[in-house]
Amino acid sequence: MVFQKIFCQQRKLSVTNLQYSLKADGKEADIILSTNKPHNFSILELHAISEFLRKPYPMVDNTESSIDLSPVLDLCSQLSLVNITGSFNHYLHSNIVLNKLSFEFSPFKNLKFLNMKNVALDTIFSLGNLRSTLERLNVDNTNATSVCQILQCDVIHKYNLEGSQKWDRLETLNLSNNNLTEIDNTISLVPRLKNLILNNNKLSSISNLSDLSNLSYLSLCKNLITICNDLHTKVGNILTLNLSQNNIVTTKGFSKLYSLENLDLSCNKITDISEIQYLGDLPCLENLVLTGNSVATTVDYRIKILEFFGERAKDICLDNEKPCQSELDKVSLLRALRIVKEGKTPNLTSSFNQ
Repeated sequence: MVFQKIFCQQRKLSVTNLQYSLKADGKEADIILSTNKPHNFSILELHAISEFLRKPYPMVDNTESSIDLSPVLDLCSQLSLVNITGSFNHYLHSNIVLNKLSFEFSPFKNLKFLNMKNVALDTIFSLGNLRSTLERLNVDNTNATSVCQILQCDVIHKYNLEGSQKWDRLETLNLSNNNLTEIDNTISLVPRLKNLILNNNKLSSISNLSDLSNLSYLSLCKNLITICNDLHTKVGNILTLNLSQNNIVTTKGFSKLYSLENLDLSCNKITDISEIQYLGDLPCLENLVLTGNSVATTVDYRIKILEFFGERAKDICLDNEKPCQSELDKVSLLRALRIVKEGKTPNLTSSFNQ
């Protein structure tokens, strides 16, 4: 969208002029809707549309000065993919800070994907139908410290878990690159959530996820997590878990994640081989990443890690590499020696040969 005349006297925003320039986009609606790419909106455009909806502008017939944004509103009502980028800078040479302009989402009736970057969430006064239609939501580079500031950005009394505030269709939520310090209980307002990405925040614990029975993918890369106690009580159905670039020292709390298939613990603080043993009994684990930990520099590191998995060692992809036959032979030998040391008779017929 191209804006022709934006400012009037005293450098105040002329919403009317913005609306005139927005009119042209209605003619391009068919082209925009035919693409599978998200349509880009600026805060300025959304503010102009929102102001048009809030104020009773007169319709002047048979003149070029008439304001009719119905083509634009019709376009908004049909869009399914949208990008919004905000800014805390002044617009051009004016006194206007874009992220201080309020806007709403009521014109968007069928939105399924929304990506908001660097947006001031407290300027959104209505989410419209988003809670009923949205399937994927990305919100990054905001000052939000809690999930409620995002999921309830248009609600005055936050932490109120009313049914009307539930996100009925949302399955993927990406809140990376914010300032989140906790996963508060408003995350339960997304009951159908399958994928949750909270990378690069300030989280020190995993909490309030036990009600999300559909959650299968969780990424908490680059946070401040040190202790992960009893994870099976928090994310019992998880399939993929990314906790890379944290401060984790042991995997003891992972021992009952029986559905877990993929685990990334790269770049943590694990120094002792024995702290990995708790993963050995996870029946579905196939991919394990431990690079970037001190433990990965231990002599015969791969052999010792694979030994924890017993006969399943051949199924484990460790640090993106499947074990070779020589590694499996060494694992088999170590297991036999350990069994003998325990006073038992090893099963010599068991083999990793495929």
